[in-house]
Amino acid sequence: MIKHWQKELNEAARPEKIKILSSFFKTGPGEYGEGDVFIGLAVPDNRTVSKRYLIADFPDLAVMLDSPIHEYRLSALLVMVEQYKRARRNPAFRESLVKFYIDNAVKANNWDLVDLSAPYILGEHVYESSDDEVLYRFSESDNLWEQRIAIVSTLALIRHGRFDVTIKLAERYMSHTHQLIHKAAGWMLREMGKRGGDVELHDFLDTHASVMPRTMLRYAIERLDPDERKHYMNLKYPLPYPAMAHISVTIITYNEEHRIEACLKSLQDIADEIIVVDSFSTDRTVEICNAYGCKVTQRRFPGYGAQRQYATSLTSYSYVLSIDADEVLSPALRSSLIKLKEEGFAHRVYEMSRLNFYCGQPVKHCGWYPDIQIRLFDKRYANWNLRDLSERVIFPDSLKPVLLDGDILHYRCSTPDEYRKVQNRHAALSSGIIKARRSSVPFFTPYIKGVKAFLECYISKGAILDGPEGRAISRESYRTAYMAYDLARRSLRKKQQ
Repeated sequence: MIKHWQKELNEAARPEKIKILSSFFKTGPGEYGEGDVFIGLAVPDNRTVSKRYLIADFPDLAVMLDSPIHEYRLSALLVMVEQYKRARRNPAFRESLVKFYIDNAVKANNWDLVDLSAPYILGEHVYESSDDEVLYRFSESDNLWEQRIAIVSTLALIRHGRFDVTIKLAERYMSHTHQLIHKAAGWMLREMGKRGGDVELHDFLDTHASVMPRTMLRYAIERLDPDERKHYMNLKYPLPYPAMAHISVTIITYNEEHRIEACLKSLQDIADEIIVVDSFSTDRTVEICNAYGCKVTQRRFPGYGAQRQYATSLTSYSYVLSIDADEVLSPALRSSLIKLKEEGFAHRVYEMSRLNFYCGQPVKHCGWYPDIQIRLFDKRYANWNLRDLSERVIFPDSLKPVLLDGDILHYRCSTPDEYRKVQNRHAALSSGIIKARRSSVPFFTPYIKGVKAFLECYISKGAILDGPEGRAISRESYRTAYMAYDLARRSLRKKQQ
């Protein structure tokens, strides 16, 4: 059936449109649709052909979705949309279809593939099941298309009169850096206003218009009258901020009872509120945080970037200082932050150096110093990316971070065993990233990656100058890299068997 299906699509195509479509969907090097292949088939013609293949099963659909040809993938998605619509009396099939869509979501890898499928499959499923969590999970993905699926899926909720998820995701995406996400969020806000949510749209704009990405704002206000559009486009948030500006501090924790108190003490006179997101600690971490007046929330750990971004979403003030439980503000950095609070913020993003300690000893090489970190930012302009590991604060290119005097003192471990346990967790997270990007890992790759990591740390980053600590850190670099690739190799081999 696959050959006949693809043949019909090819016969309906118009090759003279290939160049236009390739340009329109940005398939050039470095563009969001890089590598996408077109045969020149218009969407109405694709729908006509696709309706003749509604009997396609999941293996057939998988073959089409795996194709490099854009229109083949679109055809499979159009078939799935129609299958979902026609299976109203077959909830078991619908559940299977939704799971298949979720498992293959990354293959809807251009905006039309998302927009023509997400609201009608995942969006309808979320409305019927109230399973909002799947959209929040997609919004925390590293994949641009899964992020777009999350917000565009809310079109189904909007059509049924539910606006809460759209609003939450639009707020989350205000710090996103990609225009495709800005456009999608603005589009959903506009649809909300058009479909009974005019009050909610104006409330959102009154709160956020001054700091919304311009593209998101333009899309959101498109249907408003000219005077309203002009009003919202002209709103600006003034700088500098008033004296004694407020700072929200965020900390993510898990079993930090031996370190958290030093961290909290260093925040005195700086934090106007402390948000702690705890991953269900089994020690006294939560008790200690409560004793210091922290606002504690417990949440499953989805990855570092997503957990940090979630903590940011709970803050009351615009400026957020993110710090870890094993970190302490140096006296010099405390002075810089107190001065900043007194004089007001003149910038949106601030960075600071971090001095790392290994078993109580400061480490000046190994790539561990100055280890510049962006940790203080205006959440309306910046936020954490959603990487499980190596997360960072992202913000528009127009903003330039300003370096503050003083260091974050990072006490990575008290003993070598403690450091190894942390590296074990990092290796496990890294293996998941490797598995997502590769179909196999050769037998010798873990060794090569391990040796490369050791030499890079010991020679290139100067660990040789740090004595016994440098040698220990370099050995752990080897072990962590080896372990990450070996775990990924074993998992991929098991999956293939």
